[in-house]
Amino acid sequence: MKSIKNYFLPWLMLAIGFLILSCEKIEEDVNIPSQTPELETEIIDFKGLTVKHRFRTPAKDLTIELSEPGVKKMFTAIKKENGALQKTGSSQTVLELPDNALLIEATKEIAEQFPYDFEKEPLLERSELQKLLDTIPLELKIFLYQNNLIDFSEDAKRQEAHEIYIRELNEEKEQKFVEMIQNDFYQLSEEEIATHIELIDEYYKKNMNYEILLTADNKKTELALKVAKSRTASKVNYDVLNAICVATSSGTLANLLSIQNASEDAERIADENFPGMDPDDTRRDAMRHIMWNVLLAKYYVTLSSARSTRIDFAKRVTDAHEDCSTTNSVAAKEMDLHNNAIGRYVYGDNTGTRKFLGMTYGVSEAPTYTYMNDALNRVQNSSCYIVKEYNDKSYPEKLLSVDIKTDEQIKQQIVETDHNTVVYFKGPVANEHNLDVVTDLYDFSSCTEEDRPWMTTMYFTFNRNHKWYSMNPEFYDQYYDPDTDTYIVPFTWPANPCVYFVPVKCYRL
Repeated sequence: MKSIKNYFLPWLMLAIGFLILSCEKIEEDVNIPSQTPELETEIIDFKGLTVKHRFRTPAKDLTIELSEPGVKKMFTAIKKENGALQKTGSSQTVLELPDNALLIEATKEIAEQFPYDFEKEPLLERSELQKLLDTIPLELKIFLYQNNLIDFSEDAKRQEAHEIYIRELNEEKEQKFVEMIQNDFYQLSEEEIATHIELIDEYYKKNMNYEILLTADNKKTELALKVAKSRTASKVNYDVLNAICVATSSGTLANLLSIQNASEDAERIADENFPGMDPDDTRRDAMRHIMWNVLLAKYYVTLSSARSTRIDFAKRVTDAHEDCSTTNSVAAKEMDLHNNAIGRYVYGDNTGTRKFLGMTYGVSEAPTYTYMNDALNRVQNSSCYIVKEYNDKSYPEKLLSVDIKTDEQIKQQIVETDHNTVVYFKGPVANEHNLDVVTDLYDFSSCTEEDRPWMTTMYFTFNRNHKWYSMNPEFYDQYYDPDTDTYIVPFTWPANPCVYFVPVKCYRL
Protein backbone atom coordinates (compact mmCIF):
# COMPACT_ATOMS: atom_id res chain seq x y z
CA MET A 1 0.00 0.00 0.00
CA LYS A 2 2.83 2.37 0.90
CA SER A 3 4.55 1.73 -2.42
CA ILE A 4 1.33 2.48 -4.28
CA LYS A 5 0.99 5.80 -2.45
CA ASN A 6 4.61 6.66 -3.22
CA TYR A 7 4.03 5.78 -6.85
CA PHE A 8 0.92 7.93 -7.30
CA LEU A 9 2.01 10.88 -5.16
CA PRO A 10 4.24 12.59 -7.78
CA TRP A 11 1.57 12.17 -10.45
CA LEU A 12 -1.08 13.52 -8.11
CA MET A 13 1.03 16.60 -7.33
CA LEU A 14 1.68 17.12 -11.04
CA ALA A 15 -2.04 16.87 -11.82
CA ILE A 16 -2.91 19.39 -9.11
CA GLY A 17 -0.28 21.78 -10.42
CA PHE A 18 -1.59 21.44 -13.96
CA LEU A 19 -5.14 22.03 -12.73
CA ILE A 20 -4.09 25.23 -10.91
CA LEU A 21 -2.29 26.51 -13.99
CA SER A 22 -5.33 25.68 -16.15
CA CYS A 23 -7.66 27.54 -13.76
CA GLU A 24 -5.35 30.54 -13.81
CA LYS A 25 -5.37 30.40 -17.60
CA ILE A 26 -9.19 30.20 -17.69
CA GLU A 27 -9.50 33.11 -15.28
CA GLU A 28 -7.00 35.05 -17.36
CA ASP A 29 -9.01 34.39 -20.52
CA VAL A 30 -12.33 35.33 -18.88
CA ASN A 31 -10.96 38.61 -17.61
CA ILE A 32 -9.83 39.82 -21.03
CA PRO A 33 -11.77 43.09 -21.35
CA SER A 34 -12.17 43.24 -25.10
CA GLN A 35 -10.95 41.76 -28.35
CA THR A 36 -10.03 45.26 -29.47
CA PRO A 37 -6.81 46.50 -27.83
CA GLU A 38 -7.21 49.71 -25.88
CA LEU A 39 -5.70 52.69 -27.68
CA GLU A 40 -2.93 54.60 -25.99
CA THR A 41 -3.95 58.03 -24.74
CA GLU A 42 -2.11 61.31 -25.00
CA ILE A 43 -2.65 64.58 -23.18
CA ILE A 44 -3.67 67.37 -25.55
CA ASP A 45 -5.10 70.85 -25.31
CA PHE A 46 -8.52 71.33 -26.91
CA LYS A 47 -9.38 75.03 -27.03
CA GLY A 48 -7.98 75.63 -23.57
CA LEU A 49 -9.19 72.37 -21.99
CA THR A 50 -6.74 69.64 -21.03
CA VAL A 51 -8.06 66.31 -22.22
CA LYS A 52 -6.86 62.72 -22.10
CA HIS A 53 -7.18 62.05 -25.84
CA ARG A 54 -8.04 58.36 -26.43
CA PHE A 55 -9.40 58.50 -29.99
CA ARG A 56 -7.71 57.90 -33.34
CA THR A 57 -8.35 61.45 -34.51
CA PRO A 58 -5.08 63.35 -35.18
CA ALA A 59 -5.00 66.48 -33.02
CA LYS A 60 -4.65 68.66 -36.14
CA ASP A 61 -7.99 67.35 -37.48
CA LEU A 62 -9.81 68.57 -34.37
CA THR A 63 -9.55 72.08 -35.83
CA ILE A 64 -11.90 71.10 -38.69
CA GLU A 65 -15.31 72.72 -38.20
CA LEU A 66 -18.54 70.84 -37.48
CA SER A 67 -20.35 71.35 -40.78
CA GLU A 68 -21.04 69.45 -43.98
CA PRO A 69 -17.96 70.94 -45.74
CA GLY A 70 -15.94 70.22 -42.59
CA VAL A 71 -17.01 66.58 -42.50
CA LYS A 72 -16.07 66.15 -46.18
CA LYS A 73 -12.69 67.76 -45.48
CA MET A 74 -12.13 65.30 -42.63
CA PHE A 75 -12.99 62.34 -44.85
CA THR A 76 -10.61 63.58 -47.53
CA ALA A 77 -7.85 63.83 -44.89
CA ILE A 78 -8.52 60.22 -43.86
CA LYS A 79 -8.24 59.01 -47.47
CA LYS A 80 -4.99 60.90 -47.90
CA GLU A 81 -3.55 59.37 -44.73
CA ASN A 82 -4.54 55.94 -46.08
CA GLY A 83 -2.75 56.70 -49.35
CA ALA A 84 -5.92 56.64 -51.45
CA LEU A 85 -5.32 60.09 -52.97
CA GLN A 86 -1.61 59.92 -53.69
CA LYS A 87 -2.08 59.32 -57.41
CA THR A 88 -4.24 62.40 -57.94
CA GLY A 89 -1.57 64.86 -56.85
CA SER A 90 -4.23 67.50 -56.18
CA SER A 91 -4.30 69.24 -52.80
CA GLN A 92 -7.71 70.75 -53.64
CA THR A 93 -9.55 67.42 -53.92
CA VAL A 94 -12.57 67.11 -51.59
CA LEU A 95 -14.30 63.73 -51.56
CA GLU A 96 -18.00 63.03 -51.19
CA LEU A 97 -19.05 61.13 -48.09
CA PRO A 98 -19.78 57.39 -48.02
CA ASP A 99 -23.36 56.18 -48.36
CA ASN A 100 -25.59 57.32 -45.48
CA ALA A 101 -26.60 53.76 -44.59
CA LEU A 102 -22.92 52.80 -44.35
CA LEU A 103 -22.33 55.71 -41.96
CA ILE A 104 -25.26 54.56 -39.80
CA GLU A 105 -23.76 51.09 -39.41
CA ALA A 106 -20.34 52.62 -38.66
CA THR A 107 -21.97 54.75 -35.94
CA LYS A 108 -23.33 51.61 -34.28
CA GLU A 109 -19.81 50.16 -34.28
CA ILE A 110 -18.20 53.06 -32.38
CA ALA A 111 -21.13 54.29 -30.27
CA GLU A 112 -19.92 52.80 -26.96
CA GLN A 113 -16.82 55.03 -26.98
CA PHE A 114 -18.85 58.23 -26.49
CA PRO A 115 -21.09 59.74 -23.78
CA TYR A 116 -24.22 59.67 -25.94
CA ASP A 117 -27.22 57.36 -25.80
CA PHE A 118 -27.86 55.68 -29.16
CA GLU A 119 -30.14 52.93 -27.84
CA LYS A 120 -33.81 53.27 -28.71
CA GLU A 121 -35.95 53.58 -25.62
CA PRO A 122 -38.00 50.43 -24.91
CA LEU A 123 -41.62 51.19 -25.73
CA LEU A 124 -44.49 50.09 -23.52
CA GLU A 125 -46.30 47.26 -25.30
CA ARG A 126 -50.08 47.22 -25.53
CA SER A 127 -51.57 45.23 -22.66
CA GLU A 128 -53.62 42.06 -23.06
CA LEU A 129 -56.70 44.03 -22.00
CA GLN A 130 -56.13 46.61 -24.75
CA LYS A 131 -55.66 43.83 -27.30
CA LEU A 132 -58.86 42.15 -26.07
CA LEU A 133 -60.87 45.37 -26.41
CA ASP A 134 -59.69 45.61 -30.03
CA THR A 135 -61.44 42.32 -30.84
CA ILE A 136 -64.93 42.87 -29.37
CA PRO A 137 -67.91 44.46 -31.15
CA LEU A 138 -68.13 48.24 -30.94
CA GLU A 139 -71.54 48.16 -29.23
CA LEU A 140 -70.21 45.87 -26.52
CA LYS A 141 -67.17 48.09 -26.03
CA ILE A 142 -69.39 51.16 -25.58
CA PHE A 143 -71.58 49.25 -23.12
CA LEU A 144 -68.55 48.22 -21.06
CA TYR A 145 -67.19 51.76 -20.97
CA GLN A 146 -70.52 53.38 -20.10
CA ASN A 147 -71.12 50.98 -17.21
CA ASN A 148 -67.55 51.18 -15.87
CA LEU A 149 -67.09 47.44 -16.29
CA ILE A 150 -63.46 47.65 -17.40
CA ASP A 151 -60.76 47.62 -14.78
CA PHE A 152 -57.78 49.61 -16.01
CA SER A 153 -55.93 49.49 -12.69
CA GLU A 154 -53.47 46.87 -13.93
CA ASP A 155 -52.71 48.98 -16.99
CA ALA A 156 -52.06 51.97 -14.73
CA LYS A 157 -49.64 49.85 -12.68
CA ARG A 158 -47.88 48.70 -15.85
CA GLN A 159 -47.42 52.30 -16.98
CA GLU A 160 -46.09 53.37 -13.57
CA ALA A 161 -43.65 50.43 -13.49
CA HIS A 162 -42.51 51.25 -17.03
CA GLU A 163 -41.85 54.87 -16.12
CA ILE A 164 -39.80 53.81 -13.09
CA TYR A 165 -37.84 51.37 -15.25
CA ILE A 166 -37.07 54.04 -17.87
CA ARG A 167 -36.05 56.54 -15.20
CA GLU A 168 -33.67 54.05 -13.55
CA LEU A 169 -32.27 53.02 -16.94
CA ASN A 170 -31.57 56.64 -17.86
CA GLU A 171 -29.96 57.35 -14.48
CA GLU A 172 -27.65 54.37 -14.96
CA LYS A 173 -26.63 55.56 -18.42
CA GLU A 174 -26.17 59.13 -17.22
CA GLN A 175 -23.83 58.00 -14.45
CA LYS A 176 -21.78 56.04 -16.99
CA PHE A 177 -21.51 59.08 -19.29
CA VAL A 178 -20.57 61.42 -16.42
CA GLU A 179 -17.75 59.07 -15.39
CA MET A 180 -16.54 58.93 -18.99
CA ILE A 181 -16.39 62.73 -19.24
CA GLN A 182 -14.68 63.01 -15.83
CA ASN A 183 -12.05 60.49 -16.92
CA ASP A 184 -11.32 62.28 -20.21
CA PHE A 185 -11.39 65.81 -18.78
CA TYR A 186 -9.69 64.74 -15.58
CA GLN A 187 -8.61 68.22 -14.47
CA LEU A 188 -12.16 69.65 -14.44
CA SER A 189 -14.48 69.66 -11.45
CA GLU A 190 -18.17 68.81 -11.91
CA GLU A 191 -18.99 72.51 -11.86
CA GLU A 192 -16.33 73.25 -14.50
CA ILE A 193 -17.66 70.42 -16.68
CA ALA A 194 -21.13 71.97 -16.51
CA THR A 195 -19.65 75.37 -17.42
CA HIS A 196 -17.72 74.01 -20.44
CA ILE A 197 -20.26 71.42 -21.59
CA GLU A 198 -20.71 73.02 -25.05
CA LEU A 199 -16.95 72.81 -25.71
CA ILE A 200 -16.79 69.25 -24.38
CA ASP A 201 -19.70 68.37 -26.66
CA GLU A 202 -17.81 69.78 -29.66
CA TYR A 203 -14.73 67.73 -28.77
CA TYR A 204 -16.66 64.47 -28.67
CA LYS A 205 -18.62 65.21 -31.86
CA LYS A 206 -15.47 65.91 -33.87
CA ASN A 207 -13.86 62.70 -32.66
CA MET A 208 -17.07 60.82 -33.35
CA ASN A 209 -17.15 62.09 -36.94
CA TYR A 210 -13.58 60.91 -37.45
CA GLU A 211 -14.20 57.47 -35.92
CA ILE A 212 -17.35 56.99 -38.02
CA LEU A 213 -15.61 57.97 -41.27
CA LEU A 214 -12.54 55.86 -40.53
CA THR A 215 -14.67 52.83 -39.60
CA ALA A 216 -16.87 53.25 -42.69
CA ASP A 217 -13.77 53.34 -44.89
CA ASN A 218 -11.83 50.51 -43.23
CA LYS A 219 -14.77 48.12 -42.82
CA LYS A 220 -16.94 49.03 -45.82
CA THR A 221 -17.38 45.45 -47.08
CA GLU A 222 -18.46 44.12 -43.68
CA LEU A 223 -20.75 47.09 -43.05
CA ALA A 224 -22.31 46.82 -46.53
CA LEU A 225 -23.60 43.36 -45.62
CA LYS A 226 -25.22 44.77 -42.47
CA VAL A 227 -26.79 47.56 -44.54
CA ALA A 228 -28.35 45.05 -46.93
CA LYS A 229 -29.74 43.03 -44.03
CA SER A 230 -31.21 46.05 -42.21
CA ARG A 231 -32.82 47.41 -45.38
CA THR A 232 -34.49 44.05 -46.04
CA ALA A 233 -35.98 44.01 -42.52
CA SER A 234 -37.03 47.67 -42.42
CA LYS A 235 -40.45 49.14 -43.25
CA VAL A 236 -39.08 52.68 -43.57
CA ASN A 237 -37.69 54.12 -46.79
CA TYR A 238 -34.38 55.56 -45.61
CA ASP A 239 -33.36 56.58 -49.11
CA VAL A 240 -35.99 59.29 -48.69
CA LEU A 241 -35.80 59.94 -44.94
CA ASN A 242 -32.02 60.22 -45.04
CA ALA A 243 -31.74 62.19 -48.26
CA ILE A 244 -28.42 63.94 -48.65
CA CYS A 245 -29.97 67.35 -48.03
CA VAL A 246 -31.03 66.09 -44.58
CA ALA A 247 -28.19 63.84 -43.56
CA THR A 248 -25.37 66.15 -42.50
CA SER A 249 -27.40 69.25 -41.68
CA SER A 250 -26.09 69.25 -38.10
CA GLY A 251 -22.45 68.56 -38.95
CA THR A 252 -22.67 65.44 -36.75
CA LEU A 253 -22.75 62.19 -38.71
CA ALA A 254 -24.12 60.23 -35.74
CA ASN A 255 -27.41 62.06 -36.17
CA LEU A 256 -28.04 59.84 -39.19
CA LEU A 257 -28.68 57.05 -36.68
CA SER A 258 -30.90 59.40 -34.68
CA ILE A 259 -33.00 60.04 -37.80
CA GLN A 260 -33.31 56.31 -38.47
CA ASN A 261 -34.26 55.45 -34.88
CA ALA A 262 -36.81 58.27 -34.71
CA SER A 263 -38.32 57.21 -38.04
CA GLU A 264 -38.68 53.56 -37.02
CA ASP A 265 -40.22 54.32 -33.63
CA ALA A 266 -42.63 56.94 -35.04
CA GLU A 267 -43.81 54.45 -37.68
CA ARG A 268 -44.36 51.75 -35.08
CA ILE A 269 -46.25 54.06 -32.69
CA ALA A 270 -48.56 55.31 -35.45
CA ASP A 271 -49.24 51.76 -36.63
CA GLU A 272 -50.08 50.50 -33.13
CA ASN A 273 -52.47 53.36 -32.39
CA PHE A 274 -54.19 53.38 -35.79
CA PRO A 275 -53.93 49.80 -37.09
CA GLY A 276 -55.20 49.31 -40.61
CA MET A 277 -55.72 53.03 -41.30
CA ASP A 278 -54.38 54.50 -44.55
CA PRO A 279 -50.83 55.77 -43.88
CA ASP A 280 -51.22 58.91 -46.03
CA ASP A 281 -53.01 62.16 -45.06
CA THR A 282 -55.04 60.53 -42.24
CA ARG A 283 -54.91 60.75 -38.44
CA ARG A 284 -52.38 57.90 -38.55
CA ASP A 285 -50.16 60.02 -40.78
CA ALA A 286 -50.59 63.00 -38.44
CA MET A 287 -49.60 60.85 -35.45
CA ARG A 288 -46.49 59.64 -37.25
CA HIS A 289 -45.33 63.15 -38.09
CA ILE A 290 -45.95 64.43 -34.57
CA MET A 291 -44.01 61.56 -32.98
CA TRP A 292 -41.24 61.80 -35.61
CA ASN A 293 -40.54 65.37 -34.49
CA VAL A 294 -40.75 64.41 -30.82
CA LEU A 295 -38.27 61.58 -31.27
CA LEU A 296 -35.90 63.55 -33.51
CA ALA A 297 -35.57 66.06 -30.68
CA LYS A 298 -35.32 63.30 -28.05
CA TYR A 299 -32.71 61.26 -29.96
CA TYR A 300 -30.61 64.25 -31.10
CA VAL A 301 -26.92 63.73 -30.30
CA THR A 302 -25.81 66.48 -27.92
CA LEU A 303 -24.67 67.22 -24.39
CA SER A 304 -26.21 70.68 -24.59
CA SER A 305 -28.75 71.75 -21.99
CA ALA A 306 -30.76 73.78 -24.49
CA ARG A 307 -34.11 72.32 -25.54
CA SER A 308 -34.09 74.77 -28.44
CA THR A 309 -31.04 72.99 -29.94
CA ARG A 310 -32.94 69.71 -30.11
CA ILE A 311 -36.14 71.33 -31.36
CA ASP A 312 -34.20 73.23 -34.04
CA PHE A 313 -32.63 69.97 -35.22
CA ALA A 314 -36.07 68.34 -35.56
CA LYS A 315 -37.30 71.34 -37.55
CA ARG A 316 -34.31 71.42 -39.91
CA VAL A 317 -34.52 67.70 -40.60
CA THR A 318 -38.28 67.61 -41.23
CA ASP A 319 -38.27 70.86 -43.24
CA ALA A 320 -35.49 69.48 -45.42
CA HIS A 321 -37.41 66.21 -45.82
CA GLU A 322 -40.44 68.10 -47.14
CA ASP A 323 -38.25 70.21 -49.44
CA CYS A 324 -36.61 67.05 -50.81
CA SER A 325 -39.89 65.22 -51.41
CA THR A 326 -41.01 65.01 -55.02
CA THR A 327 -44.19 63.00 -54.35
CA ASN A 328 -46.10 65.15 -51.83
CA SER A 329 -48.89 67.38 -53.11
CA VAL A 330 -49.04 71.03 -52.03
CA ALA A 331 -51.80 70.16 -49.55
CA ALA A 332 -49.95 67.13 -48.14
CA LYS A 333 -46.78 69.16 -47.66
CA GLU A 334 -48.69 71.88 -45.78
CA MET A 335 -50.35 69.26 -43.59
CA ASP A 336 -47.01 67.65 -42.76
CA LEU A 337 -45.35 70.97 -41.91
CA HIS A 338 -48.31 71.93 -39.70
CA ASN A 339 -48.31 68.63 -37.77
CA ASN A 340 -44.50 68.60 -37.56
CA ALA A 341 -44.68 71.87 -35.64
CA ILE A 342 -47.21 70.36 -33.22
CA GLY A 343 -44.78 67.50 -32.58
CA ARG A 344 -42.17 70.02 -31.50
CA TYR A 345 -44.73 71.63 -29.17
CA VAL A 346 -45.39 68.19 -27.65
CA TYR A 347 -41.67 67.72 -27.01
CA GLY A 348 -41.23 71.19 -25.53
CA ASP A 349 -44.31 70.91 -23.31
CA ASN A 350 -43.13 67.65 -21.74
CA THR A 351 -39.40 68.34 -21.43
CA GLY A 352 -37.73 70.19 -18.58
CA THR A 353 -34.14 70.88 -17.51
CA ARG A 354 -31.76 69.44 -14.91
CA LYS A 355 -29.93 71.54 -12.35
CA PHE A 356 -26.52 71.14 -10.75
CA LEU A 357 -25.27 73.61 -8.12
CA GLY A 358 -27.93 76.00 -9.36
CA MET A 359 -26.75 75.68 -12.97
CA THR A 360 -28.65 74.14 -15.86
CA TYR A 361 -26.63 71.24 -17.25
CA GLY A 362 -29.01 69.06 -19.23
CA VAL A 363 -32.59 68.30 -20.25
CA SER A 364 -35.04 66.21 -18.25
CA GLU A 365 -36.96 64.21 -20.84
CA ALA A 366 -40.13 62.24 -20.22
CA PRO A 367 -40.52 58.57 -21.24
CA THR A 368 -41.65 58.16 -24.85
CA TYR A 369 -44.97 56.85 -23.50
CA THR A 370 -45.72 60.31 -22.01
CA TYR A 371 -45.06 62.09 -25.30
CA MET A 372 -47.14 59.49 -27.12
CA ASN A 373 -50.16 59.98 -24.85
CA ASP A 374 -50.02 63.75 -25.37
CA ALA A 375 -49.75 63.30 -29.13
CA LEU A 376 -52.60 60.77 -29.24
CA ASN A 377 -54.86 63.05 -27.20
CA ARG A 378 -54.21 65.89 -29.65
CA VAL A 379 -54.86 63.71 -32.69
CA GLN A 380 -58.10 62.28 -31.30
CA ASN A 381 -59.50 65.28 -29.42
CA SER A 382 -57.80 68.41 -30.76
CA SER A 383 -57.78 67.75 -34.48
CA CYS A 384 -59.77 69.00 -37.44
CA TYR A 385 -60.74 67.13 -40.60
CA ILE A 386 -60.43 69.25 -43.75
CA VAL A 387 -63.09 67.67 -46.00
CA LYS A 388 -61.66 67.29 -49.49
CA GLU A 389 -64.05 65.09 -51.51
CA TYR A 390 -67.85 64.67 -51.64
CA ASN A 391 -69.23 61.26 -50.65
CA ASP A 392 -72.98 60.70 -50.27
CA LYS A 393 -72.46 57.64 -48.05
CA SER A 394 -70.40 59.17 -45.26
CA TYR A 395 -70.46 62.12 -42.90
CA PRO A 396 -69.44 64.94 -43.09
CA GLU A 397 -68.35 64.33 -46.71
CA LYS A 398 -72.03 64.34 -47.80
CA LEU A 399 -72.27 68.00 -46.71
CA LEU A 400 -69.63 69.22 -49.15
CA SER A 401 -71.11 71.41 -51.90
CA VAL A 402 -68.44 70.54 -54.50
CA ASP A 403 -67.16 67.23 -55.80
CA ILE A 404 -63.58 67.91 -54.77
CA LYS A 405 -61.46 70.78 -53.51
CA THR A 406 -58.18 71.82 -55.10
CA ASP A 407 -54.87 71.36 -53.31
CA GLU A 408 -54.55 75.13 -52.98
CA GLN A 409 -57.95 75.33 -51.25
CA ILE A 410 -56.92 72.60 -48.81
CA LYS A 411 -53.59 74.31 -48.18
CA GLN A 412 -55.30 77.62 -47.43
CA GLN A 413 -57.68 75.99 -44.93
CA ILE A 414 -54.72 74.36 -43.17
CA VAL A 415 -52.90 77.70 -43.01
CA GLU A 416 -56.01 79.26 -41.40
CA THR A 417 -56.27 76.48 -38.77
CA ASP A 418 -55.01 77.20 -35.24
CA HIS A 419 -51.38 76.13 -34.85
CA ASN A 420 -52.27 73.83 -31.92
CA THR A 421 -54.93 71.92 -33.89
CA VAL A 422 -53.84 68.73 -35.68
CA VAL A 423 -55.03 68.60 -39.31
CA TYR A 424 -55.75 65.81 -41.81
CA PHE A 425 -57.79 65.63 -45.01
CA LYS A 426 -58.42 61.92 -45.53
CA GLY A 427 -61.05 60.22 -43.36
CA PRO A 428 -62.38 58.70 -41.29
CA VAL A 429 -63.16 61.79 -39.25
CA ALA A 430 -62.24 61.62 -35.56
CA ASN A 431 -65.29 60.53 -33.57
CA GLU A 432 -66.17 59.45 -30.06
CA HIS A 433 -66.49 55.78 -30.99
CA ASN A 434 -63.39 55.61 -33.23
CA LEU A 435 -65.44 54.18 -36.09
CA ASP A 436 -63.64 53.52 -39.38
CA VAL A 437 -66.64 54.95 -41.27
CA VAL A 438 -69.12 57.56 -40.09
CA THR A 439 -72.39 57.51 -42.02
CA ASP A 440 -74.34 60.26 -40.22
CA LEU A 441 -74.43 62.63 -37.28
CA TYR A 442 -77.58 63.53 -35.26
CA ASP A 443 -79.95 62.49 -38.06
CA PHE A 444 -83.60 61.75 -37.18
CA SER A 445 -84.96 62.68 -40.60
CA SER A 446 -85.79 59.10 -41.58
CA CYS A 447 -87.61 58.27 -38.34
CA THR A 448 -91.43 57.97 -38.18
CA GLU A 449 -93.83 57.14 -35.34
CA GLU A 450 -93.54 53.49 -36.31
CA ASP A 451 -89.76 53.77 -36.27
CA ARG A 452 -89.50 54.74 -32.64
CA PRO A 453 -86.23 53.62 -31.13
CA TRP A 454 -86.19 49.93 -30.39
CA MET A 455 -83.61 47.90 -28.58
CA THR A 456 -81.70 44.81 -29.52
CA THR A 457 -80.05 42.27 -27.24
CA MET A 458 -77.01 40.10 -27.80
CA TYR A 459 -75.95 37.37 -25.36
CA PHE A 460 -72.31 36.62 -24.57
CA THR A 461 -71.39 33.36 -22.87
CA PHE A 462 -68.13 32.73 -21.02
CA ASN A 463 -66.83 30.83 -17.96
CA ARG A 464 -65.25 31.97 -14.71
CA ASN A 465 -61.74 31.87 -16.19
CA HIS A 466 -62.53 34.49 -18.81
CA LYS A 467 -60.88 37.90 -18.45
CA TRP A 468 -64.24 39.66 -18.57
CA TYR A 469 -65.28 37.95 -15.34
CA SER A 470 -62.16 39.13 -13.55
CA MET A 471 -62.96 42.73 -14.50
CA ASN A 472 -66.15 42.85 -12.40
CA PRO A 473 -67.14 39.57 -10.68
CA GLU A 474 -70.00 41.10 -8.67
CA PHE A 475 -71.69 42.38 -11.83
CA TYR A 476 -71.37 39.11 -13.76
CA ASP A 477 -72.43 36.84 -10.88
CA GLN A 478 -76.08 37.81 -11.41
CA TYR A 479 -75.94 36.12 -14.84
CA TYR A 480 -74.48 32.83 -13.66
CA ASP A 481 -76.18 29.74 -15.16
CA PRO A 482 -75.58 26.68 -12.91
CA ASP A 483 -76.85 24.26 -15.58
CA THR A 484 -74.00 25.14 -17.93
CA ASP A 485 -71.60 26.53 -15.33
CA THR A 486 -71.21 29.65 -17.48
CA TYR A 487 -72.20 33.30 -17.42
CA ILE A 488 -74.82 34.26 -20.00
CA VAL A 489 -74.74 38.05 -20.11
CA PRO A 490 -77.23 40.16 -22.10
CA PHE A 491 -76.00 43.39 -23.66
CA THR A 492 -78.75 45.70 -24.88
CA TRP A 493 -78.46 48.92 -26.87
CA PRO A 494 -80.49 51.08 -29.32
CA ALA A 495 -80.21 49.54 -32.77
CA ASN A 496 -82.58 51.52 -34.98
CA PRO A 497 -80.46 53.04 -37.77
CA CYS A 498 -82.57 56.20 -37.82
CA VAL A 499 -81.47 57.22 -34.34
CA TYR A 500 -77.98 55.77 -34.16
CA PHE A 501 -75.57 58.68 -34.10
CA VAL A 502 -71.87 59.22 -33.69
CA PRO A 503 -70.71 62.60 -32.41
CA VAL A 504 -67.76 63.60 -34.61
CA LYS A 505 -65.01 66.03 -33.72
CA CYS A 506 -64.01 69.13 -35.70
CA TYR A 507 -64.40 69.26 -39.48
CA ARG A 508 -64.16 72.04 -42.05
CA LEU A 509 -66.09 72.04 -45.32
